[in-house]
Amino acid sequence: MNRGEWPKLVQFGLFGFLLQMGLGIGFSAGDAAFLSHVGADKLPVIFMLTPLVMLVYTGIFSVLMVRFSIDRMVTMTLLLLVAGGLLLWALLGATGGNPTLYYALKLYLAMWYIGLYSLFWNYTDTYFDIQDAKRLFPLFAAFCALGTAAGAMIVNLTAAVVPMHGFMALWAAIALASIPLARMLGRRWGQ
Repeated sequence: MNRGEWPKLVQFGLFGFLLQMGLGIGFSAGDAAFLSHVGADKLPVIFMLTPLVMLVYTGIFSVLMVRFSIDRMVTMTLLLLVAGGLLLWALLGATGGNPTLYYALKLYLAMWYIGLYSLFWNYTDTYFDIQDAKRLFPLFAAFCALGTAAGAMIVNLTAAVVPMHGFMALWAAIALASIPLARMLGRRWGQ
């Protein structure tokens, strides 16, 4: 580590941790809900639809990346996560056992699995040069892995008392809490 890098490393690491913690919560709860309400025998449908969802998402993401700055893309993505989490919270809380909703949830999770990974690394790459990347990116990956593990642990420890749709609201809250951090990163560090 070079002198003065710790604050930048920790702040970007915390951002990756929060993104992945929310995803870990969403994935753990969403996968369990899909398997409980739809069944493992329906997973091939998800596997066949996921590339189509990713094709649409990737096309939209690529167009938006050209039109908007990476900082704006991060803010827009976090706002979409908040809106999506709250919408899923409301729908899952109101309908409970509708299998179609669980298919949509599983595809939503698959989209954000790739989407947040791409977004984080594009964002982080903007603020670090190639030499920094070789040294620091493994540390960012560690922050992200810890975030995913923390999210899964939260679901594991609280699943008996938190309803499934509550985890979608929690993911939305984490995304909302990440917005000020993302804005601070954009203001504090040069691209």
